[in-house]
Amino acid sequence: MAPTRQLVKVMAVVVVLAVLSTACAGSKGAEPTTNTVETASTAASTAETVSTTAPSTATTDGNQPATAKTRVLLLTENPIGDSAYFGSGKRGLERAAADFGIETGIIEAASDPTSRSDALRGAVLEDWDLIVLMSFAFNDSLTEVAPEHPDLQFICVDCTVDAPNVLNLDFRTQEAAYLEGLIAGRLTETNIIGSVLAIDIPYLHRWVDPYYNGALEVNPDLTPLDPLVVGSFDDPVTAKELALTVAGQGADIVNGLAATGNVGVFEAAQEADFLSFGVDVNQCGEAPGHIIENVVKRVDEVVYRSIESFLNGEKLGTFASFGLAENGVGLSQFIEDGPTGCVFADHPELFDEILAAQQAIIDGSIVIPDPAAG
Repeated sequence: MAPTRQLVKVMAVVVVLAVLSTACAGSKGAEPTTNTVETASTAASTAETVSTTAPSTATTDGNQPATAKTRVLLLTENPIGDSAYFGSGKRGLERAAADFGIETGIIEAASDPTSRSDALRGAVLEDWDLIVLMSFAFNDSLTEVAPEHPDLQFICVDCTVDAPNVLNLDFRTQEAAYLEGLIAGRLTETNIIGSVLAIDIPYLHRWVDPYYNGALEVNPDLTPLDPLVVGSFDDPVTAKELALTVAGQGADIVNGLAATGNVGVFEAAQEADFLSFGVDVNQCGEAPGHIIENVVKRVDEVVYRSIESFLNGEKLGTFASFGLAENGVGLSQFIEDGPTGCVFADHPELFDEILAAQQAIIDGSIVIPDPAAG
């Protein structure tokens, strides 16, 4: 499911510079007002309404004014709920609405492919100027729909759609996962680590394989257990059971890679007193004293900057990749201001080693293979 790697070198640089070269905070526009509109996709198993933000006369950092015709939709493959991943995309959209005065909407599809396809086909009929989709589950339907609407711009997070009007946003999470592995290899006391995985696909092995490889690099005596698979992105009950199983096999660190199922992994960590890791955002507060770190995926920032580039009339390209070098992924300790609440923060003796590895990845002297590349 990995995108063609040649595209990374040719197109990613252009888009990355366009998307991330400016400061994180945009100029605030006039305060938007909130409306609710019915959508054409209500016949599908999606949200009945879309909350939108009415446009103002705000400008985008002194560039083009945001007009009443600038309408941006966020379409998620599942209800946002407690999903850190979808929530991050939503925050990026909301920040864009506040800063640029655009009209925004959200459609939350149900989890089945038919619902996703129906939601997308309904959305393209609703006169949006830009549609942002999350996640790779939209690959097939967007591959069909995008060519049918060549004048409509799409941005798809974690997708690999080959169409000139689709910007695919890719995150090299394997780079941060490797850093997690280094930490795990240093902190384990039983020399056994494991993981609980939502579903077993190459894409999710971006979190698993580098984690194990990093741990083994600093602790060759360590035993990495095969990941146990939940079979779903939203099953905390099963995720908890599997995490307890892994802990029962002697693992004192169980990586939580179960999406919203991580709620169950963290409950198990507190009950059985083992350590874990979070994903997408800082999840350390969900189980204080039991979450070492997080592979933070800065979907909010990348979505925000991509919307800004669209508003400024910039050519978006078709593929952009974000890793440690582009500040698109990272560990909470090194990208957040203030205390993180993570266990890693209590081990400053490891900071220099992890920062050195991070810099080596940025410089290219350490290359983390992409398990999704096949």
